[in-house]
Amino acid sequence: MNGIGHKRQRAPKRRTVIEYFERALQRSGRPQLPLIGPLERGPGGLAVCFSLNLVAGRIRGAEFKATTCTTLLAYCELLAELIMGLTPTEARRLDTGRLIDGLPGVPPTLHNRAGLPIAALTSALAQHSAEESK
Repeated sequence: MNGIGHKRQRAPKRRTVIEYFERALQRSGRPQLPLIGPLERGPGGLAVCFSLNLVAGRIRGAEFKATTCTTLLAYCELLAELIMGLTPTEARRLDTGRLIDGLPGVPPTLHNRAGLPIAALTSALAQHSAEESK
């Protein structure tokens, strides 16, 4: 535990792009969670939508729908893993650099794929903030 009574977030196990891609494929057909963010579109027809389950102010579930791109799906899966147990504020601090660092096997020419999952998560969290303020 850290000094304020929360369990420390463990660093996710280092996996390869293919391992994250295969995990992402296993999500196919899972239902979306209660907080559904808008579909974020990127270049080349790429798109991602995140859905979240927040319990007691923490992310306890994350699902996503994304176009089929090995790198994009791997980044989405890594992000879904990273945000588990975080507060929305903590999750908003994650950036593309964290995803790029988390998947060192991605060629630099595909690093631009990391921005779309971050944008989709940010949109889902913004929707949560809007609903909270109603």
